[in-house]
Amino acid sequence: MATWTVVKFQEENSVEAIPTTWLMGNNNCYWPPYTQEKIQHAIKKHDQPNTCWPLHKIEVFKSGTYDNYLQARSKAKKAEIDSDLNSDCDYDKTKRRARQRRIISDDSSKSSADELEEISWHKKCSQKKLPTPPKIPTTSSTDDSVPRSQPDHVTVIPAIPTAIPISISSKSIDEFSCCCCPVHKSGDSLRNIMKQQILMRNILTQVVEEIQNLRIPQPSANINEESHQSIFLMFNFFPINSDEHLILLEEYLGTEKHFRATVDEFSKLGGSNLYDFIKRCLNVVISNSFASQFSWQGAKKKRVFRDLKLAKLILVASEQSKLSDNQKATEEAIKKWLRRAKERSEHGKGPNENNN
Repeated sequence: MATWTVVKFQEENSVEAIPTTWLMGNNNCYWPPYTQEKIQHAIKKHDQPNTCWPLHKIEVFKSGTYDNYLQARSKAKKAEIDSDLNSDCDYDKTKRRARQRRIISDDSSKSSADELEEISWHKKCSQKKLPTPPKIPTTSSTDDSVPRSQPDHVTVIPAIPTAIPISISSKSIDEFSCCCCPVHKSGDSLRNIMKQQILMRNILTQVVEEIQNLRIPQPSANINEESHQSIFLMFNFFPINSDEHLILLEEYLGTEKHFRATVDEFSKLGGSNLYDFIKRCLNVVISNSFASQFSWQGAKKKRVFRDLKLAKLILVASEQSKLSDNQKATEEAIKKWLRRAKERSEHGKGPNENNN
């Protein structure tokens, strides 16, 4: 949770509410070398301190930490009036009251002179301006601060309030020089360089991985199709007319790779409708005379066709060709083709002819 602490700057004899994170122990705090407007904005937004900021001697007010900036600012203004910042005026007031306790004569002229002196003193105290927190004079440069990554050593000396003239002690200069000396700055620069190198290395690693992924050829269906040899070139026994050839085909389709490649090949045979597609597939695979021995479910003591991998091949290929709305429609088309196989065989029509 962001908090602000009311502190007193010893050298400038001024009070300000600053972010608690700016404190460096109980006797020092960081102060940004910005313009007054930038400083107020940084305090209000609770900006994180920069180790290159100058350090200043301070005193922390007791119970002077608040979680609200406006409250802390109000307490700071009140502290300027109630604290020992106005000790000169308080001391003069005490001295004046001590003079009033003296035994004076009844001479009205002396009494009037004391009253005039008292009034003059009140005016002087009321017109006396309180000092402002440390700041640097604005310049024509567009940069309000010195970046941490700059290699040049820059010494920033805060402005001295004109209300109370003071001198900068050699101790404070030494502390500030130590904060921003080349040794400390070089350490910060090395850390920044290492962080940047790690970030750049990660980015380069990602870029190299992406380039490698682009250069590696991705497997695709088209490449597999081109590299696969047609089943009709691998076997020269089509259309099948014996159990021996059927067993060879079933064993070949038992391999998943071969099955998928054959499905892709059959799905491209095309057709004007679903039955036309089934006819084009089965006419080139199995002869009419051999197909007449089968029925879909083995009715009339015929052999069961649906248990063959060839049947599964036709079902999957028809679905992949987008000609089949559902599996039931494909099964009915296969049943129809098997029923007419005997008729086609008796009429002596070849398996590759365009028959219904």
